[in-house]
Amino acid sequence: MLDSAAAAHILTTTVWILAAVILVALIYTMQRRHTLRELEGRARQMRHLYRALQTALQDIEALRLAQHDAQNELVVLQGFLERDRPAEAAAYLSELLRREPQRPRDF
Repeated sequence: MLDSAAAAHILTTTVWILAAVILVALIYTMQRRHTLRELEGRARQMRHLYRALQTALQDIEALRLAQHDAQNELVVLQGFLERDRPAEAAAYLSELLRREPQRPRDF
């Protein structure tokens, strides 16, 4: 049998060990929650950046198509001028200038 001092020492030690285990579990849980919040924040940021990148890529594609269309219009004007048809070139240019700005194409 254990005397009361030994039993008290074992009980005290057990309580301290249990308290340490609970503290470690609490710290782990808090750290895990913090990490999850950080990851959620980064995921939101990544989604935002992805949407911004997609918008930028669509804008680039719209500019590429507008450049392509403008190049074609210049080729038509060049053709009129090379064939010595300045009146048709002027009429075509007037038509281009009167035209409403085109809405960007959907991809």
